[in-house]
Amino acid sequence: GYSDAVDLLRIQAGLSGQVSGTITWLLHPATVAGLFPNAATVTVEHPETKQAKADLEVLLDVPLTISVELGRVSMKVQEVIDLGAGSIIEIDKAAGEPIDILVNGRLVARGEVVVVEDNFGVRVTEILSPKDRVLTLGEAA
Repeated sequence: GYSDAVDLLRIQAGLSGQVSGTITWLLHPATVAGLFPNAATVTVEHPETKQAKADLEVLLDVPLTISVELGRVSMKVQEVIDLGAGSIIEIDKAAGEPIDILVNGRLVARGEVVVVEDNFGVRVTEILSPKDRVLTLGEAA
C-alpha cells in the first residue's frame, strides 16, 4: 500500500498544444527537495484516489535486478589472458569492509556477507540517503 515515506511526483507538460504527456515518479520527499534545490517551494500532494493507489500498486510489481558487488579491479588484457584455474584476483576492498548493493546497476545500500544454510547472503547495514544516491549517479557515468 501507500507509504508516508514516499511521494508521487507527477509532472504534466505540453508543447504548443501539439504534444503532451504526464510523467509520474515515486520519490522520497528528500529526493524531491534534492532535485529542485533552487525552487522557492516544492508542493507535494498525496494522492488519495483509487486510481493513484492502483498506479502505485502497478509500480510495486515492477521487477528489479539486485546485484551485490564485492569489489572491482582493473586489469590489462595480458593479465586477463594469463588467468587460469587457481589464479587469485585481488579486489579493491579489504576483508570485512562493507560490500555494495545495487538496484538495476545503481548503488542504493551497503551490507556484509553472511551465510544462510548453504548459501551466501547479504545483511543490509546501510541504506544510502536519497542525496547520496543522486551523487552516486555521477560516479556511474
